[in-house]
Amino acid sequence: MEEDPAQEQDSLVPQQPEQQFQRSIALDKPKRERKKPEKYGFDQDEVNYALNLEAAHDREKEMLHEITELQWRLICAQDELQKYKTENAQV
Repeated sequence: MEEDPAQEQDSLVPQQPEQQFQRSIALDKPKRERKKPEKYGFDQDEVNYALNLEAAHDREKEMLHEITELQWRLICAQDELQKYKTENAQV
């Protein structure tokens, strides 16, 4: 009995065994407990306090500088006013 040409071609193509999927061991692994890491061993509240304290110190320095500048401008304005008063008194 002669084989059909289509069957003959099928017999020439190597048959691949059906793939069996293995169950991943990661599925059976228990979940890890997640917790927030402690950075550098510092309490975050202490770090925030220190940063706020440093920012307040910097702001204080800026304000003192501004006060000094305003006092200098006041002194210059008072000197200029005194100069004009003296000039007007002589005229």
